[in-house]
Amino acid sequence: MVALFKSMWRWQHAFLHAVIGLQNWVLMALVYVIAVAPTAVVLKILQRDLMFRGETEAGRDTYWIPRDEKTFDMERARRMF
Repeated sequence: MVALFKSMWRWQHAFLHAVIGLQNWVLMALVYVIAVAPTAVVLKILQRDLMFRGETEAGRDTYWIPRDEKTFDMERARRMF
């Protein structure tokens, strides 16, 4: 009798894992089709380059702020960490 119940328990777990795996796949596919894909299409239509933030200031070709390099000495090396 115990072997029968163990067998039923294992079959139930295998079946439920398969159902949950299918359910996750279907839900993620629906989220992609309903939310992600239309949003990507709309953003692509509205603006060509999504990373473009306008013109750079002072004719620079980058948004990085120039940093003045200090000399690397022992005191600076001690303060790094």
